Amino acid sequence: MIDALKSTGADTEAIEKHFAGLNQRIGDLAAPETLLTAEEEAELSALQDEEEGSNWTEEEFQAAEAMLNAARNTVPASLLLESTNTKRRRGAPKGPRNAPEPECRCMARIAGTGHEQCKNTRHTDHGEFCARHGKQHAKNPVPLQFDENGKKEGLFFGRIDNERPQVDQQGRICVVYEGDQLSGDVHWHPALPQAKKALRKEMREVSNARKQAEKDAKKAERQAKKEAKAAERLTEKEAKDEARAQKKTEKSTEAKKARFLAKKARKKSANGFLAFRAAFLQTQLSISKPDGSKVRAGEVSKLAGAQWKTMPAESKAIWTQVAAQKLEQAQKAEEAKTHELDHLSTLLLHA
Repeated sequence: MIDALKSTGADTEAIEKHFAGLNQRIGDLAAPETLLTAEEEAELSALQDEEEGSNWTEEEFQAAEAMLNAARNTVPASLLLESTNTKRRRGAPKGPRNAPEPECRCMARIAGTGHEQCKNTRHTDHGEFCARHGKQHAKNPVPLQFDENGKKEGLFFGRIDNERPQVDQQGRICVVYEGDQLSGDVHWHPALPQAKKALRKEMREVSNARKQAEKDAKKAERQAKKEAKAAERLTEKEAKDEARAQKKTEKSTEAKKARFLAKKARKKSANGFLAFRAAFLQTQLSISKPDGSKVRAGEVSKLAGAQWKTMPAESKAIWTQVAAQKLEQAQKAEEAKTHELDHLSTLLLHA
């Protein structure tokens, strides 16, 4: 109603005059000595609905109230006091309007705690309801219904003589009354702002959980790469250490083997000087000096070396053949000894 007046360009004074005329007309029709016809009773109910904003939605009522407060702030206090204290006709009721008798009262439940009944009189065209709630009942008598836009539809709070509606058939809370304290896991109807808030909260929790999972996965991946790299470095180090140790062992073994083979080859080679020196020592060590002392082996070896240097090649070749014969005899003796040892080992195994 106020929106309509504002859209026509009416000022604050026009709004106040409209309400003053509305109150005057209601007072005339509601006078005790006045007998109303059916048309006048319908007009009175419609005027009362218009005065109380019964045909407005909650959003329209809040917008109209804000507009009216803003308009009143621009009107001088004297004019506002004069307009609100409109002189009533003699015989008109003063003070707040009394609630109708129970048998004439609208049977609709109104918002608040959920236990309040509409204070309007029943309308002749709407049975047990006033004009506003009768239209809502005619549209949809089932409580807690919403249209496709999520707005309340029909007789939303139901009848006062029925149980206070709050949860729909799906177990979703559709309305929160004054004084209600809800706790725990509450399942809200999607049309309520609490449901949107809960959905946003759930989406934030899911998003945070997903981000945390991705963060943990990246951290685990980095840790796995780090451990794999450390294991790879350790394996490479162990391989290098093993290679160095093996190389060192092989080098030491090969050197020992080479020295052993060289020494063995020297022992098995036919050396004519050694054969000549052994014979020379045998003959010279038996000779005593003029003073009766024995000749030392070192002195005899020096003499044998000096004499070997002066000997011709033919003589040296003879001593080389002698050394070869002795070496051959020693090898045969060693082979025979080895054969004998093998034979004894075989006998012991089969014994």
